[in-house]
Amino acid sequence: MTRYTEPTTRQLEEALALIFLADTKRELRTTGHIRDLTLEIEVKYTVHNQRQYHIHASRGTQSITGEEGYYVHPVSGTPYTAAWHLGMDARNTARKLAAARESAAEATAQADQVAATSSGQVWLCPNPTVNNSPWAP
Repeated sequence: MTRYTEPTTRQLEEALALIFLADTKRELRTTGHIRDLTLEIEVKYTVHNQRQYHIHASRGTQSITGEEGYYVHPVSGTPYTAAWHLGMDARNTARKLAAARESAAEATAQADQVAATSSGQVWLCPNPTVNNSPWAP
């Protein structure tokens, strides 16, 4: 049998933050169909001792929300709106990564094509003062 004492205000606030995080994760899975994000919640307190939630999302080792995280007001914010914003950030980040990979693949393909068509020697500038230049006097 386990006995529990009456929780402190701080423990209640931490429990509310964890419940909010779990509800946000559930909303991401059900409405956003995003299952591979790792969520963390940071509870900050203002000068007037008011809570602020900052949700940090990452996929693998890449941060989706950045250093500051996504700010959610604990009173008026809902897990649904937090999940919607996190889902948009995750999709935008995935789109940017795909575009970067595609441009890197195109650059590699162009470099391979240039290397295959050249005779093995690449002359960068026809400057006769540069040693080993075919235009040197």
